[in-house]
Amino acid sequence: MRPNHLLTLGSAALLVLSCASGPQFRIPPTSPFAGSSLSHYDALLRHYVVAGDTAALDLIDQEGPKDRLVRLLNRGLYLHRLGRYEASNDALQEAEALAEERYTKSITQNLAAFIISDNVLDYTPPAHERAMIHYYGMINYLALGDLDEALVEARKANSYLFRYNRDNEGRRSYSNDAFVQYVAGLLHSSAGDENDALVSLRQADSAFRNYEARYGIYPPRPFGRDLARAAIRVGVPEVAERAIDEFDLTDEELGLERAARRDATGDLLVIVENGFIAHRTEQKLFIPLLKQEKEALFPEESERDSTAQVDRDAERRRKQAERRAAIEVTGSVLDRTVAEMNRASRERRTYYRQHEDGVIIGSTDVDVDLISFAWPAYDLDAHAVAAVTVEVSGSRAVETALIDDLSAIAARDFEEEKPKILVRMIARGLLKYIAVLKAEDAGEEAGGKVLGFLAKLGATVAATLTERADVRSWSLLPAELRIARFTLPAGTRVVSLSLVDEHGARRVLDLGQVEIRPGRLTIKTAFVTGDYRGARDRFRAANAKVDYAMPALDTSEQERR
Repeated sequence: MRPNHLLTLGSAALLVLSCASGPQFRIPPTSPFAGSSLSHYDALLRHYVVAGDTAALDLIDQEGPKDRLVRLLNRGLYLHRLGRYEASNDALQEAEALAEERYTKSITQNLAAFIISDNVLDYTPPAHERAMIHYYGMINYLALGDLDEALVEARKANSYLFRYNRDNEGRRSYSNDAFVQYVAGLLHSSAGDENDALVSLRQADSAFRNYEARYGIYPPRPFGRDLARAAIRVGVPEVAERAIDEFDLTDEELGLERAARRDATGDLLVIVENGFIAHRTEQKLFIPLLKQEKEALFPEESERDSTAQVDRDAERRRKQAERRAAIEVTGSVLDRTVAEMNRASRERRTYYRQHEDGVIIGSTDVDVDLISFAWPAYDLDAHAVAAVTVEVSGSRAVETALIDDLSAIAARDFEEEKPKILVRMIARGLLKYIAVLKAEDAGEEAGGKVLGFLAKLGATVAATLTERADVRSWSLLPAELRIARFTLPAGTRVVSLSLVDEHGARRVLDLGQVEIRPGRLTIKTAFVTGDYRGARDRFRAANAKVDYAMPALDTSEQERR
């Protein structure tokens, strides 16, 4: 039997509204970001960041989304890209304070989202975004020559990641950040805080074990060398020996050669931020509503007297009854939906399949209605380069090693959050579903089938207009991070990157000069883009074998409203 399609109209009106309310800036049709699934705002930001147009970016920022935190995050990063490090820090520190305020969401906002849309919630950045706030703080202060303030950011990163790991250990694949802990450890070591350095590096080592299993990212050789060095200096031989064995490190790599040589050399770490992180886009989702679930939404329907005068208290009780019924049915729909997601994950198959203009979870082979929702999906179009080699004057070229894939982390972290998103979506959708059917009934009572159809159509359009996916994110973050490490004689060196695009075209990017100081570490960063869409196999694999946890349905507050 063909299922009924409800709450699916109004997309044309939605398109008109979204186009009319967009920023006044227009992206050039020749831009690589034109015509993509990016929001207009995010496409503009990426285009003008690559172009390095400060004036345009400042104006686009003013026309950005309503949520101040989203604008602050993107502003902090594009100012960093433009070399305006102090202004970047101002924006990022304000973003950090605002993110901390939002760490615990208010019950008032959650109730609003329960009824309307996740977009009414203040944006709360996921953990990988919070960690990167501190990374850019560290790099900004290093560029300003302020190691002390860079260390403050390193300690803030350590503190945040410790808390997040403690709160989420055992469930999330991302419960710590290997890359941010690594950079923090290097800064602690540069300041002579060897104990703190080893703590950060061991945290990074632990995080890499999850990275290996979930994302196929392995700790690069420079990391192993730094971990072994720190363990030797602090006097933790078991950690040093394991790192030496795992990475097959030589005495020369460990810096155990004669002191005169150490005093004449310094280290250079080049960090390459490659492309743009996978972005959120809106996807239509259909979930079946079984016949018995539909009947449960109207437990008192047969006893209702449609002609009776309903006073205010009776109306309130009726709405409360509808909410209780919607909440109960939500549990039923969510339970079988999550069960299907887990079953598919165990069988290593996709839990959804294409259906008309969206995707569907579940079967349409029985007597069901299909309720449509809008939820976010991640799209990887990194505009990255396929390979990066670092060339330093007076040294051999070194190919960069992958140390972090933010696209894979973002997609996996979001995938694990799907049941929490679904519980709000389903409850909200069922309440709208009830409203649509009631509008149809009222229309039929007032004027027959035609008026009932028109009333249903109007209610459906209104429901669709308020059902929008939350596609907000820190979209200027890089898709991946790569590193190259050098030990060089002290002095001035010229650094350049050899970039290879997807089709093998090679170009050179000059990073200018760096000063190598005896016994010290110098960090040089670069942001690159190209025509490579990103590591799609690794991106897809990150979402494999997810264990979807059923969220608790604590809905007493919703029932009382």
